[in-house]
Amino acid sequence: MNGDWIRTYTGKKFYFANPTPEQIDPVDIAHALSNICRFNGHIKRFYSVLHHSINVAQLLPPALYIHGLLHDAAEAYVCDLPSPIKRYFPDYQKLEEELRIVINKRFNLFWNHHIYATVNTADLLMLAREKLNLLDNSIDSWETRLKEWSVLEPIYSNPENMRKLQSVPNIQKRKKKDLINQFLAAIKSVV
Repeated sequence: MNGDWIRTYTGKKFYFANPTPEQIDPVDIAHALSNICRFNGHIKRFYSVLHHSINVAQLLPPALYIHGLLHDAAEAYVCDLPSPIKRYFPDYQKLEEELRIVINKRFNLFWNHHIYATVNTADLLMLAREKLNLLDNSIDSWETRLKEWSVLEPIYSNPENMRKLQSVPNIQKRKKKDLINQFLAAIKSVV
């Protein structure tokens, strides 16, 4: 293969221009995501993309647990850009989407509109909880703080989602090794 590549944690060459399912390794995903901090590091304490992914998965029905675990897996290879920045980089978005397709093939994941909407709601619920627990030092009410971000509009404008948010547990500190083991055990069940 020719083209730009990175060496992954497990020693594989990952080619950006032509990724294949064989280049995707759950160990690489778990390791990389456990080292990437959410919110570009602008939070009260380290909180990894892997921890976020596990928390999203735990909000989903069992049949969609793996979808939640892998919803940000592409970031293991192309890093995590904060959502407000992504729109300025359409080539990045295209690369990320192409990589998602390869990851879905690797893990035999099928997505349809319903699955995407369900995972997206869980992702937004977790984003709201993260904003309240890890990011925001405001003394305003939590409803007011959520309305600062238009991306959370599907949460704060929907009474059912606001009820769900109240039941989302606060973010707990977890050991990196425990997160990686939980991720790999769940992935092992589908590969």
